[in-house]
Parts: sequence; C-alpha cells; structure tokens
Amino acid sequence: MLPASVPTPEWDQPPRRFAGTAVLGALLLGILVPCLLTFWFSGHSGLTGAFLEAPERPDEGRWDFSELVWLISVASIGCGPGALILSGILIGLFRLLMRQEGRAWQVWKSERYFMQAGFAAGALAAFANFPGYLVVDLLNHHDGLRLLRVFTLFAVTGATCGTWIAWQVYREFHPELGLFPRVSLSGLVVLVLGWSTLLFLFQPA
Repeated sequence: MLPASVPTPEWDQPPRRFAGTAVLGALLLGILVPCLLTFWFSGHSGLTGAFLEAPERPDEGRWDFSELVWLISVASIGCGPGALILSGILIGLFRLLMRQEGRAWQVWKSERYFMQAGFAAGALAAFANFPGYLVVDLLNHHDGLRLLRVFTLFAVTGATCGTWIAWQVYREFHPELGLFPRVSLSGLVVLVLGWSTLLFLFQPA
C-alpha cells in the first residue's frame, strides 16, 4: 500500500481503472467473440476463400486456424478504432447520466434502469461500427439468412457490450459492487435467449 503522502499513480485512479475495464471487456465481446463465431460458422469452407473468391480449397473440411488469426487481425484494424470510439462515447454518456441531479433523474440512475439503458444503447451503437458490415461478405457463400445472422450478431454483442460498459460506470459511482453485473431474472432470460439465438444462427453449415 502507498503511504498517504504519496499520490495515487494516474493509471490507478478509480475512474481510469473502471473505464479501462469497460473498454477491455467491450473489445473482447465486440471483436473477439464475433471473429470466433464467424470462423466457427465458415471455417470448414474457408474464410479467405469466401472473401477473396479463391478457388475451392484442397483441404476442404479441415479447420485452418491461420484464417482465424487473419480474421482477428483484420477485425482489430478495421473495427477496433470504432469500438474504442463508441465505448468512449457510451462511457461519457453514462457518466453524464450518473452525475445528473434532480428527482426525475433518480429513476434512471437506479441499477435496473441504468443497466437497461446500457443494454439498449449498446445494441444501437454496435450498428454504427460500419467496418463490421464486411462480415456479410465473409458469409456470402451461404444462404439468404446471412443478413439475419449479421443483424443478430450486431444486436446481441452490442447489447452485451453496452450492459458491460454501463455496469463498469455504475461501479465507478458504487465501488463496493463486484466486477460482474447483477442481472435480474428477466434480464438473464433476455441474454440467454439472445445468445442462444446467435449461437443457433452461427452453427457450422
């Protein structure tokens, strides 16, 4: 523990620590998870083959994990900056909401409504990360459900990211709370249904 006379290092100040946790979780949920799902769905037929319209792969039916590395790299470069910017905007908005005074704001600052706001804001914000729409091309050798798959991918991962970010901002003002969100039964049902639908849509062909 640092002596009382020694200032807390800048990186260890609570607001920065909570914001860092929020952004890191959002990047993992918003970039890594979609990459894993897309690779899982298309890995047998070849992501690079679909995207570059390459000839049929001689190793059809085998997983090529170099394509997963390629996918994560492209997604990090293309979608990473947008995810950082959107996360920063959401953190700023949620902090502004928590700092509002007045009786009318107390309802929205309650844990339940705050998490619902994060859920909705994250789902909407995800669609603003436009480079992510390239995933449609990665699924272009599959049937017409690809647009539904992409819509569900954006909505579910975005809502989960928004909920995570909202919780970390809420913890910033209530530091006694734990790392993971306290989800109500109805919220848990919604998350389970959303992720179950997403996993069903991304079952390997």
